[in-house]
Amino acid sequence: MIILIQKTRSKNNYFLKLEALARRLPPTHKSYKLVQTKLAQLEAGEWGEESVAMNLARFTPDFPINLFHDILLKSYSFFQIDHLILTKHYALIIESKNLKFQIEITRNPDQLIQYDELGNSKVMDSPLQQLEKNCEWMRGWLLNKGIDLPVFGIFAVSNVNCKIVTKQEEPTIVRASFLQKKILELPRSTEFIDENTLAKLKKSILNEHMEFDQHNFLKNFDVDVKELLPGMWCDVCKKLTVSKIGFKFMCTCGNENPSSFMQAVNDYFLLMKNEMSNKECRTFLKIESAKVTYRKLQQSGLQIQGRGRNTLYLNKRSPAKN
Repeated sequence: MIILIQKTRSKNNYFLKLEALARRLPPTHKSYKLVQTKLAQLEAGEWGEESVAMNLARFTPDFPINLFHDILLKSYSFFQIDHLILTKHYALIIESKNLKFQIEITRNPDQLIQYDELGNSKVMDSPLQQLEKNCEWMRGWLLNKGIDLPVFGIFAVSNVNCKIVTKQEEPTIVRASFLQKKILELPRSTEFIDENTLAKLKKSILNEHMEFDQHNFLKNFDVDVKELLPGMWCDVCKKLTVSKIGFKFMCTCGNENPSSFMQAVNDYFLLMKNEMSNKECRTFLKIESAKVTYRKLQQSGLQIQGRGRNTLYLNKRSPAKN
């Protein structure tokens, strides 16, 4: 039976904003190290989730399952799910983490203690507690739609070199490599919903999924918009040193960066606002020519509002032309 992937993995807006901020924050800024640390943590988490997603993509069960990645729904509260499996028998929430060295997960208090190679420890929130909350919120979301479907949870550790220590048996904790075996052990003797209800449920999840966004993003890092560095980013030397030379966007390191214009425009939308004028674009990207900027923005596929000097380019894509 082929696994049906209903929603693929993608970076959420918070991750994209953090990447944009990391490109445009001066190394001397007081929040620079904090931003770099947060980004490194997210990238490690992304690797862990991708590892689990690849493991699930290779799964070939003898019964149909529907797989959703990176889902954000609202029940009693907003809750985010790394991976969600939906069947007629149950819903399964899989939370994944890429943790190094050794971890100890305790109850009373609910916490995760991570030890590095030198034995230094760091205490974090318990992933099991968060998993249990997500399962509770998922049950509430289903019940609100009149659906009484069992909800199970699994916490998957993706790093094969991580030693896992618990004070008691924790059946919800598995290594990512044993994830398929764990799923096959879940009960399938009863079908709680029919095919029609399952189809409606899949549609509801996709329709009600929200892109995560954080208000006051710059303020939370104590960054003023005036402190953001202008320019276009080079993916090779990792600097804002790309400029328009002839018909190409070239970096001072000698590499061509054809995507640097739109990447910088997207940085503007992520960090500033959802509309920009030609002048605002030139200032943020450090382009002198209004004509060059006009031509690139017209070709960008962005929605256009107004005319002449009042023209604005919106953070939306124009419909494709036949």
